[in-house]
Amino acid sequence: MLLFILCNLPIRERCRARRLFFDQANKMAERNLQAFVQRLLWEADGDPVRALGLLVLALEKTEARSAERAQRLIAEVRHALMPELGIQRNRPVQHLAGNRSWEGAQQCLRCGKALFQRVSRGDERTLSSGYVYEIGFHFSSDQPDDYAPCR
Repeated sequence: MLLFILCNLPIRERCRARRLFFDQANKMAERNLQAFVQRLLWEADGDPVRALGLLVLALEKTEARSAERAQRLIAEVRHALMPELGIQRNRPVQHLAGNRSWEGAQQCLRCGKALFQRVSRGDERTLSSGYVYEIGFHFSSDQPDDYAPCR
């Protein structure tokens, strides 16, 4: 029924209704997150680090649908528990990968971070030279929309 009503509205009104719907959904999600964080804090006797540990333990015991969802949930809860850390959520880091060294290591030319390390003598895998993006725990050469350069 709601879809039928939205289809009969002018475009400007449809956009306004859609924006209102998503704003309300975001507010409800924020309230649910705050309630969840308060429950974690209550279980951890007010210690935010212990509360985060409880969340990680709970996620380990359940079969999460995807590791990415679990990481996103942990990042959201960590940001709500400890906002003073200024954690950047899910923002890829841009590195400048150099050529592989004779030892089999590949490092960022700007910050010196080890991007790839050869595991065995016959291992010939490497990242392509140039810009690579660290997304969570893996690297990609596909450029994301929003990223932060390494330091």
